[in-house]
Amino acid sequence: MTEFLNLKTKYPDLIPIRMDFECGPGWEKVLDKYFGEVAAALPSETRLRLERVYEKYGSLWVDAMPEGPVANLVHLALDKAEVLADSRSYRYCETCGEPGGLRDKHWLYVACEAHANGAPLSRQTNAGSNSTVLPTNMMGPGLGRCHTEGETSD
Repeated sequence: MTEFLNLKTKYPDLIPIRMDFECGPGWEKVLDKYFGEVAAALPSETRLRLERVYEKYGSLWVDAMPEGPVANLVHLALDKAEVLADSRSYRYCETCGEPGGLRDKHWLYVACEAHANGAPLSRQTNAGSNSTVLPTNMMGPGLGRCHTEGETSD
């Protein structure tokens, strides 16, 4: 678990003070960009219900939704911020934040060479471009993971 005190200070209206992040400190920049995009998208009177931030299948997942009704454009902006955060997390080591790639050593994780523990880049990583291509079955809920009232996150 990571505290991300800098992010909690920077985004006090978005991140509950008692929030525990279930991902490594290397994704702080990815999360900072995500929360910046969310802050820009949310109307000033709308709060974010941030339920969980975690690593799954090697990437960053965020379970969050606006509290109360918002325009479809706001939902689209939140979905876009989440998908971009997921995509960005595949390019940075979860431990230190340096450029990295998806590794597979009986589980999927993103690491730089220094934190790879000997695991080579996954076959799904496009080696010269520092981007990751995932098969459809690994995309999870994929686009639109932000959900509305009454829907579950799984």
